[in-house]
Amino acid sequence: MEWITIIPIRAGSKGVKNKNIYPICGKPLYQYTVDFAMEAGAKKIYISTNITEILAKPHNKKIVIEKREEGLCSDHTKMSCVILNFLNGKEGRKIKNSEVIVLLQATSPVRQKIDLLTALKQFESIDKIDLMMAVTEAENHVLKYGFVLNGHFKHVSEPHLCFENRQNLPKLFKPTGSFYIFKAGWFRANKSLATKSTGAYEIPKNQSLDIDSLIDLKRFESLVAKEGTKR
Repeated sequence: MEWITIIPIRAGSKGVKNKNIYPICGKPLYQYTVDFAMEAGAKKIYISTNITEILAKPHNKKIVIEKREEGLCSDHTKMSCVILNFLNGKEGRKIKNSEVIVLLQATSPVRQKIDLLTALKQFESIDKIDLMMAVTEAENHVLKYGFVLNGHFKHVSEPHLCFENRQNLPKLFKPTGSFYIFKAGWFRANKSLATKSTGAYEIPKNQSLDIDSLIDLKRFESLVAKEGTKR
């Protein structure tokens, strides 16, 4: 099946300055995600960015760079706002509603081609799925947690789980940020990634890396140096 990818990349970061262009074994961090999309077979790669170095750099003809509005480049900007703005922009308007989009985040660079391609097949074959995303197993003790509102404890899950032994709690999963798959028309109508019809593709914990600190960057650098720069 054919698919396109959107890679949002912005300048600045509270955790690590300019982390998206941080050099890792001779390549900026974001380039690993771009290379992955190329190798996995993306028909077109769209990059939404405000980083001068990326905007000025010559790229493969499969890659389309669009300058992101500065108002959509803060730490508080929602990803859904970035995607919707892109789809309504000059390049995004060319994308048909029937197109399958894979959202790839540069800060989640550890991926396997087989996982994405398998997830794409599942997205096409499972009925009534709006979104397919990569997940990994998480600590399940958070099922015991809750919010305190006006003196009342509000459970994040089923109330009885608060009193279960940890060993009896069900498995819990969290999004890895590695990839999100959806159709352009659905997102234009929904204006958000949030939906009750979400498919899950499980990946191992060792392939789940969300880069948010210098320690995370060094961990990825060590991984690349060990396994090779082609990922």
